[in-house]
Amino acid sequence: MDIDGFCAKIFVRPGDVVYDIGTFKGRNAELYLNQQASVVHGFEPVEENYKAIPPSVIHNKRFILHKCALANLNGEATIFVPSRNSGASCLSRDRFETVRRNDDDDGAPRRVEIRRLDDLKLERASFWKIDAEGAELDIFMGGRKSLTVNRPDALQIELFSYQKDTYLKTLTVLNRVFPHLWGLGFDSNGSFVMHTVTSESVSSNTFHDDLHRGGTPIYIASSKPLADWSS
Repeated sequence: MDIDGFCAKIFVRPGDVVYDIGTFKGRNAELYLNQQASVVHGFEPVEENYKAIPPSVIHNKRFILHKCALANLNGEATIFVPSRNSGASCLSRDRFETVRRNDDDDGAPRRVEIRRLDDLKLERASFWKIDAEGAELDIFMGGRKSLTVNRPDALQIELFSYQKDTYLKTLTVLNRVFPHLWGLGFDSNGSFVMHTVTSESVSSNTFHDDLHRGGTPIYIASSKPLADWSS
């Protein structure tokens, strides 16, 4: 089972507005469009990524590309683009140093536009997907009203535990805003699993091993129980 495909099928309904934060080359955006989302707002600051979005997405009238990164400021910032994977570009040098896999790859610095989500004054989105390589807390701070007053029905987020303090703070924000929070992955037998996120589960090696078997650790925050989504 593909986790992104599962999330699109379960949590995106026809007519929904979606925020695809960290669009990369458009694969997830295409999933949401195929689920008949009414509008998909894609946020991608790295030029080689958004230029690789396929015509079926970039020319779709229901897709709107924002060539910026979301943050807690409006202006410009430096993003570090690793040569191995432009999808792992980081706004934080410390974050880049934590996740770099090649000592010879210093990350090509680029100047990109950054925007606060609240200041964009977009329509409320029912579903958010966030793949922002460590910028999650800044996105939440710059989108505080969008996250709380206009809370989405569900939010999918890629969240690594490399920087434990930031990781736990991000989970705390999600737990305050949403009554339900799960981690998605695969157990040692290859079966799909959803773990309820608690202080006990995030302290478990099994929990993190299962999430990493999915390729990247994915969490879902939801306004309602899973059973209500499948009805």
